[in-house]
Amino acid sequence: MDDRVIRPEETGAEDNRIQEPYEIPEKESRYFEGEVDEVPPIDIPDEELYAMDYGSGGSGDSGDSKPRKRRRSRNYLLRIGILILIIVVAVVFMKSDYFLVKKIKVYGNHKYSRAYILKKAEIKKNKNIIFDIDTSDGEDALLANPYFAEASIERDMPDRIVVRVKERRNAARIKRGSRYYIVDRDGVLLRKTKKKLHVTLLKGVKPEKTELGETVSAKNQKLFDRNLKLLRIIRRGDLYFKKIDLTERDLKLYVKSKLYVKGEESDIIHSIENGNLRKVIYDLKKKHVDKGTITVLKDDYISFGKKLR
Repeated sequence: MDDRVIRPEETGAEDNRIQEPYEIPEKESRYFEGEVDEVPPIDIPDEELYAMDYGSGGSGDSGDSKPRKRRRSRNYLLRIGILILIIVVAVVFMKSDYFLVKKIKVYGNHKYSRAYILKKAEIKKNKNIIFDIDTSDGEDALLANPYFAEASIERDMPDRIVVRVKERRNAARIKRGSRYYIVDRDGVLLRKTKKKLHVTLLKGVKPEKTELGETVSAKNQKLFDRNLKLLRIIRRGDLYFKKIDLTERDLKLYVKSKLYVKGEESDIIHSIENGNLRKVIYDLKKKHVDKGTITVLKDDYISFGKKLR
C-alpha cells in the first residue's frame, strides 16, 4: 500500500486539480503505524509560546488580570478595615469602667503619709489605669524628693495600683555657716535648715557646698567617713547620742548635754557591738542620772563617775 496521503484541498471547492501528494516524515509515519508510543515534540518558538500563555498583546497581562487585581485590592482593604475595627474596639474597651482604678496599695512609707505619696505621684481612684496613670512620671516625682531612696509604681490589672517606696531617714546634722546639713547614714543631703532638729550633731566635720539628694563631701573627708561608720554602728546597737565628738584618737558620745561616754574609738565600738555600753546607759536612765562620765577602757571595762572629765 502506498504510504502517501492525499492532503485536503486548500484552494477552494471550484479547483478540481489533483494536489501534489504530501509525504509524511518518517517519525510521524512511525507514530501513525503504531511503532512510536509518544507524540513527537513540536518545536514552537518562544515568542509564540509566550503569546499562547499571556496573549498576543506582548504586555504579559492575561484577560482576567484586571479583575484579579481588583479582587486583591478589595481583600487588602477588607483586612485593613478589620484591623482598624479591632483597634477601635480594643481602645473603647480599655477606656471603659472596667479599667478604672479601684484599689491603691502603698508600702514602705514611714515619714511620709499615704496621702502625700499619692498626691505627689498624681494617683487617684476612678482614673483610667492605662491612659490616666503615668507610672514613670509618678516615680520621677517621688524620687525628686531626696527622702525617697527608691520608688516604684506598678499596675496590677485591671483596677489596682501598687506603690513601693524606700525612705531615707535623718541620721545626723552638720553645721555649715548659719545652717545645718541634715544627712542620712550614708551621707546623702536630705535637708538644709536653721532648726536644731533632734538628730545627732557631728562635731568637727567641715562639709563642702552640696545640693539636695547628693552625697556630702567634707574638707576633712576621712573624719566624716569615720563619723558615718560610727553612726551605722550606733544604730545597729539600738542607741542614740545627741552629739559625736570624734578626734584623731579619742571619742566622746553625748547621751545628754552633761552625760557622755569617753574612751578610745575602738574600745567604745567594741562595747557598743557586744551590748555592754547599752546596758550601762539604760541603767543610768532608770536611775534618772543626767550628769557624769562613762569611761570605756580595754577588755570591756566600763566605769562611771559623776564628775565631768
